[in-house]
Amino acid sequence: MLAASSAVTVSSLLLSLCSFCVLGESYRVGQVSVRALDVFAPQEAAQGWVYRAANALRFQTREAVIRQFLLFREGDPYNPARLEETERNLRGLPFLKSASVTGGLPHDGVVDIEVETQDAWTTEFGLSLGGKGGQTTYGFDLKDKDFLGLGKTLALSYDRGIDRITRLLQYQDPYLFGPYWFSNFTYAVNSDGRESRFRVARPFFSFVDPWSVDLFLDDLSENDRIFENGGVTSVFRKLQRRGHALYGRALAANDERARRLILGFRDEKDTFSRVRRRPTDVIPENRKFRYLVIRYAEISNDYLKRNYVNRDSRFEDFNMGRSFAAELALSPKLFGVDRASGLARFEGSQGWRLARGFLLANASYETRWDRQPKNSILSGRIFLAQQLQTSLPQTFVSRLQLDRGWNLDRDVQFFADGVTGLRAYRVHAFEGNKRVVWNLEHRVFAGREFLHLISPGLAVFFDTGMVAPAARSLSLSQFKSDLGVGLRFAISRAADNGIVRVDAAYPINRDARRRRWLLSFSSGQAF
Repeated sequence: MLAASSAVTVSSLLLSLCSFCVLGESYRVGQVSVRALDVFAPQEAAQGWVYRAANALRFQTREAVIRQFLLFREGDPYNPARLEETERNLRGLPFLKSASVTGGLPHDGVVDIEVETQDAWTTEFGLSLGGKGGQTTYGFDLKDKDFLGLGKTLALSYDRGIDRITRLLQYQDPYLFGPYWFSNFTYAVNSDGRESRFRVARPFFSFVDPWSVDLFLDDLSENDRIFENGGVTSVFRKLQRRGHALYGRALAANDERARRLILGFRDEKDTFSRVRRRPTDVIPENRKFRYLVIRYAEISNDYLKRNYVNRDSRFEDFNMGRSFAAELALSPKLFGVDRASGLARFEGSQGWRLARGFLLANASYETRWDRQPKNSILSGRIFLAQQLQTSLPQTFVSRLQLDRGWNLDRDVQFFADGVTGLRAYRVHAFEGNKRVVWNLEHRVFAGREFLHLISPGLAVFFDTGMVAPAARSLSLSQFKSDLGVGLRFAISRAADNGIVRVDAAYPINRDARRRRWLLSFSSGQAF
């Protein structure tokens, strides 16, 4: 139903634009109607008591919550760009499965707008089981991402992950002080430490939004490890503190492009110590910085809406516009640090539309000046999606990831393994300061939802890549490759990604262990 609604969105906008051109008039927003649907729409719920019971077991998102995120009000000047931005923002909320915002035909100097949303299933209580790179993970959680229909998240979870056990309590509010005032309060007690996190932010939620605020604090303690040849060479205690206060202002903003300046303060402190059972391990040097930050950003508005890429039938938004950001930071001795230092970051992205797909590229570089360049990292990523016109939806996707580091901090390593893209190789199999990973995957989707609950899919894939330490350069002979097949189960009513993934991968090249099939299962796509 909502796929058809997206077609109505386009046609309505075209009709509205034509009216602007022909009549040369300015219109205002007329009546704004909000239709908030439950997890199962009325016509779906009428097909069985199970669907009606599922709706009854949860609070439906309130209409007032949806109105909080509208970028227009009745009487505002009518602008189709605000409708498109509102629809993208609504689709990004974790408690909504889908959203459409459509403008009707102009009449009496106004354009009426209809907003339709459908809830995702946001209440979770159960067990989770996963495996990547030969490591099995499991846990349980009690979570509601739409508490009482208010769009707020309450979560209590236990997770036995790859590196540690995490017990977590979390609260998130997408409109703490008002629309788009996002907040996150997290407290975690782990098997090797604890973490407390606080964030309140009002981001640039529209291309014409004039200002932003971001306040963040994070205090973390845990045991960390350094790997070599798939084994642990050092274990150490890490105490990490992060915090920042940033304020952004739009220098220029319109529907096509925005230029922004962000100023603020950032505090970073990392303290390392040896653990009792490994008193001779080499550990990283302590780091402490208090930065004055200035950041300049440009971003273009050229979004492409596609489904059957990463989230099955659910639509995603990909920005094909060019973006660029540069950040400079200075940590002077006046702020109570041992010596003055600086930091520079640069990043950019660009997208290209193809006949039946798109290509996205982004690159970044960062370096810290601390008597000499340190922890310098150059990264690049190219993502290709090409869709086929067949009876069943099919999409070919490819990702190329490149990373290069110079004079890295001792606790910074690049990995190529079952977690980072080489699905037939165990966790932490290969490490170093330079990395190349290339993934090719052909995804076949069912194109329909069975019992309004699940949509199965199939994928075949090929992965190749390698990491090399500073003493060696990358060469083709070092590359590790695998091929395999996977199942995808899209749970379109679920919050967030709603994808359950099962992959069986076979290593073409051996690692330190014998060659064998490796099964991995997790949520979300592999890349």
